[in-house]
Amino acid sequence: MTQTPVSILICTYNRAALLTETLNVCIEQTRTSGAEIIVVDNNSTDTTAAVLSVLAAANTDVLRVFHEPQQGLSHARNRALVEARGQLVIFLDDDAIPHPGWLAALCAFQQAHPDVAAFGGRIIPRFQVSPPGWFVPALHPLYSLLDEPGNGVPAPFIGGGYPFGANMAFNRSVSGEIHFATHLGRIGSSLLSGEETLVFNALRAKGQVPWYVPGAVVDHVVPPERLATDWLYRRFRAA
Repeated sequence: MTQTPVSILICTYNRAALLTETLNVCIEQTRTSGAEIIVVDNNSTDTTAAVLSVLAAANTDVLRVFHEPQQGLSHARNRALVEARGQLVIFLDDDAIPHPGWLAALCAFQQAHPDVAAFGGRIIPRFQVSPPGWFVPALHPLYSLLDEPGNGVPAPFIGGGYPFGANMAFNRSVSGEIHFATHLGRIGSSLLSGEETLVFNALRAKGQVPWYVPGAVVDHVVPPERLATDWLYRRFRAA
């Protein structure tokens, strides 16, 4: 079976402190897969540009960096899709760190299920401080955490569920071109969401149900400020 070209897409905004670990893990995993990594810097004002310059210079065979001047995650994601060479495109957040075998699990699923348009893996928290008592599983989706029950094998999402953007993939030969609505999605410090929901609802309307791939695991960093109730209220209002 012919290997589908793969692009890992990372959109970043002011996360220089976390980006190095994320990229180093991705670079290591691409060495055996032939995948490319595309990073779109969405007007970061910290040291992101310097971090990316060093990493890109040292990894010209796998890493390409672009700057998207229009502020907003949807703009950055759409730019990444334009630049991506792969038929399989994998979105990874800039504060998500893949576990060993993450990329291999997603590629193996695509090879085994070439007719599935969209799929994504497990997202578990990496707390920087101990979580408060109110941090219960019912709140996990607000933090883009995903740990579906099941028997450990890939399965379709039920009940309208879908992967989260921290760890999701699209087979463009089946899904067609993906586009994220630019009036939705995070813009700077805004927590507005909904752009992923539109994409997956459109796929479901065409009969394409997304799948869960439990072997493709990432840690998602939960910083202290996201464990404050004022952040949670802002997130509820923006959901």
